[in-house]
Order: sequence, then structure tokens, then C-alpha cells
Amino acid sequence: MTRDEALKHFDENYVQTKSIEKFKRIEEYYLANKEKIINSFIESFKQICLKIKDCQLKGEKGNIGYIQYSMLRTNIMEKKYEYVVHAFDTYWYFDEENCSVKYDVKWIFKFLDELEDELEEKRVLYMNKITKADIDKIKLRQLEVYNKILAAVAKYAVEKAVRLKEFEDILLDEVLEVRSGEYRGTSEVIYKEDKGKKENVS
Repeated sequence: MTRDEALKHFDENYVQTKSIEKFKRIEEYYLANKEKIINSFIESFKQICLKIKDCQLKGEKGNIGYIQYSMLRTNIMEKKYEYVVHAFDTYWYFDEENCSVKYDVKWIFKFLDELEDELEEKRVLYMNKITKADIDKIKLRQLEVYNKILAAVAKYAVEKAVRLKEFEDILLDEVLEVRSGEYRGTSEVIYKEDKGKKENVS
């Protein structure tokens, strides 16, 4: 068996099936722990609002135009399962004044850990034709799907989060976007507020 044949066999017999298993387990876990997961997001939103308020009182931050939940790939690959929640003014990434908190996302990435461990066990059957680097590449591809699942959860949870008094207390730009995705990479709008009109982006 060549390396290419080994990779194809590994993908078809283990990667695809085990990935589907993990996605099913994520769904089951979410449904069984929905309230806890939603409340965790709401708490992270509350904490970034408190941080914003503090920064604004100190004159370190102007009106907020963006609140972004960001996945840093290096963190995830190093098993630091947290997103960074950044607040930016109207200039977005050009706003260099740091105003951020952490958001714990271990609940979902523990399933990625399981997938990695199970694939590690299977790759040894291929007589070194499949390497640890190959497993890392698979893990990186999986990150995109996990990130999208978290964005879907956030899109639901943010509807409740924006009712917080802590959110009402901060100064906003004419348009506010709450986004979820990769830091300085692809992200999607999960909530948008324009001139007092609040809407959840579907």
C-alpha cells in the first residue's frame, strides 16, 4: 500500500465515520446541556460588556461597532480551548486598543480531542505511512466545522444576551455587529443593531 492509498483508506474507513460519530455526540450533548451552554455564552457576553464599560469610563474605548468571538487556530491546536471576545470601535481591526475577555469552549472541543486520540490509535496500523502531521491536518480541517457549530449556538444565544442590562449600559456606534469566526479571518454576523433596530441575523 502506497502512502496515497493509505491516506485514502484511512479517510474512508476511519476519518469520515468517526467524524460523523462525533458530530452526533455533539448534538446529543448540546440537547442535554443546552441551558448550561447558552448561559455560558451569555456570561461571556456579560463579561465583555463589563470590560467595555470599564474601558469607556477610562477613556480607552469609544463607541463600540464590533464585538467579535474569535477562534485562534494556534490556541485550539495547543488544546487551549477558549475563544477571545474582542470589542472594537467603528474602525474594527484598525482599533488597536485591546478590550477583550476569554470564552471557554471546552464543551465542544473535547469531542475533537476524542477524535484525535481515536485516529492516533488507528494510524499506527498503517506502518508509518500516516504521520502525526497528517492527523494535525485532519484536525485543522475539522476546526472549520466546529467553528460553524459554535457560531450557530452563538446566533441563538445572542438573542438573550442582548437583553442584559450590561449591554444596555455600553456606548454603541450607529451600527453594531456581533460576529463569530476566526480572528482576522472569515467571520459571520450573528447579530446586528442599526439605529436602535435590533435584529438577529438568520
